[in-house]
Formats: sequence, structure tokens, C-alpha cells
Amino acid sequence: MGEYPWDSLLRDIGEWVGGSKGMVLGMAQGSSYGSSLNWNHDPQELDRYNSHYNKLDPRLPFSRKTALHSCQLGQQYVRNEDIADTEYFDAISLRGNVCDSVHGIIADDTEIGRHAISIQRGFEEDFFERSHARQLQALLMPLEQAVRDSIRVARVSGDMAPAERLLYALIDPGLNLQCFDRPELAAQDWRDYGFSIEGRRFVPDNQRHAGVLERAVRLGISGHASNLRIGRLEISISAVPAPLGWAGDNCAFLSVCLPDSKNRTATELFALAHDFSDREQAILGELLGGAPMRDAASQLGMGYETLRWHVKNMCHKSGYARREAMVLAALTGEIST
Repeated sequence: MGEYPWDSLLRDIGEWVGGSKGMVLGMAQGSSYGSSLNWNHDPQELDRYNSHYNKLDPRLPFSRKTALHSCQLGQQYVRNEDIADTEYFDAISLRGNVCDSVHGIIADDTEIGRHAISIQRGFEEDFFERSHARQLQALLMPLEQAVRDSIRVARVSGDMAPAERLLYALIDPGLNLQCFDRPELAAQDWRDYGFSIEGRRFVPDNQRHAGVLERAVRLGISGHASNLRIGRLEISISAVPAPLGWAGDNCAFLSVCLPDSKNRTATELFALAHDFSDREQAILGELLGGAPMRDAASQLGMGYETLRWHVKNMCHKSGYARREAMVLAALTGEIST
């Protein structure tokens, strides 16, 4: 957080909450947590946890359901007595001297994945109380931006492998870009996604979107983050992380997350099977991305009633009585009715 070293920050948070050890955990989509930063843990015990016991963690299913920026006590997830006879309790809880924890969700999105913080106590200490969870919860939002900035800087600098579906750039109020080390992404044809890059300029197909982006960039320069969806893209505009301050004062940090290629393939195949027009295929892409009807209409630059008319035609072409059934069929690859 700024010049605050992460290990010192974790220690100070842990002591403030009332713990004696702790860790920051990261999870890619659909996987298990792994410890990326720790305080007061034996490195060998952490290696054991990361090797495979993280997949056996009995509290993992409950943590996955915990909402962003929320906290829970470990004993509310699963009580120690309910897992006392398990291999996990012996190998991790007893050998690592972890009796209780307070667990908070820092971040959970496509760009950086799911991250959590766990502050813990040993068996010689009392259990945590709800007041400790409230203390930790108050820190989760600022921690999210700190984690996000740290990951972005690591990816830009090459200390961390870049994510496959991410484009990072600096952007000024004129929507001019200074892309980082992903020239293959900056040079590709973006028109299917609702914008193009002309020279160094980010040009949305919809002029209203251009005005929104310009405003978001100005907000980002002033320190306020904006998260937007344009077509099938997830776009984040925020302040430039401090280590990239050489960029100057008149730009913000842009993150563009491309849609999952599996959804794109499903859209194209389903549209081909049912003779959808290009417009109908674009609508299907929005619906597969989970956009509500009114949001989809706005993203596509059409009226809500116009979108409803298109969707009705698409259902007729594909043989489904309801929109939800058609979207489910496209997601699962069902092309016969």
C-alpha cells in the first residue's frame, strides 16, 4: 500500500485484529486457495498446505460462498470438533498450530481472481469474536485496491506472467493509449467487441460510450475507479499505481478484460446453427455474458423494446419458447430442438 511493504502490512493488520499469524490467499477461477504471503507461519507448514492440503480444506466451500468484502469466523464455517478426526486437521491445524481464524474476501473478479486474508490464532489462545471480524472487514475495500495495484504492476513489469485475456494501458482524457507489453492484443481487430484502436486512440463504436469513457478517465485521474461493460468487454479505469508514476499526472490506468473464448465459440456455433444475423449473434453474446435485458440493450445501442423483438425472433428461429432456455442451450452447446 504505497511504500508499505506487504509483509509489514499483514503483520500490522494481524496484530490490530488480535491474531498471532496470518496469510493472504489467492485463487484462480474454479481452483483452490494458495498462500502467497504469510506472517508468523513456518515455511514448511505453508509448503505442506500449498502442496495439496489446500484442496482438502473443509472450510474452502464456505469461503467460496462468502461475499466480496465480507468476513466470517473460521468456527462459523466449520467447527474444530467436526473435523478433529480428519487428516487435514492433524496435518494443518495441529501441526501448524492454527485453532481459529477470521477470514475476509478482498477481491473477486475476472481481472485478478479471488483473494482473501486469514488472520489466525493458535490453540493456546481464545477463539475470535464477531468484533474481530468487523475490524478486519473495515479494511477489505482499501486492501482490494492495494492488491489490484500490486498485481497490475507485477504483470506490467514482467515479475508476474500476464493474464491471457487482459490488455493493460495508460489512457488520457482524449482516449489516447500507451499500451504495455502486449502488442499482439493492441494490434488485433477489436471491432467484434464494440470498439477499435485507431493509431493509439481507443474508439468505441457508440459515441455515447466515448463520452462515458472520457468522464471515467477524468475520474480515474482524480483517484476514483470506474468499472464498466461495453459490449462483451469488462473495462476498469482507475488511478495509475504509484510505481508507474513516471506516466505523468494526466492519465489513468486502463484494464480491458476480453470475454472467455468458450462463450465466443458457443455464440458463433449456436448462431450458425440457427441462421442468426450478425445483430442477433451480438445480442446472444450479451445474453451469454449474463447481462440483463435492459443492460444488453444499452450496451448494444438499441431500445429495450427493439431488443425484446429481436430476442423473440431468435427464440422462434432456435425453437425455444423462453429466452432463458435458449441461452442455456447456447451455453451447453445444444443446437437441436
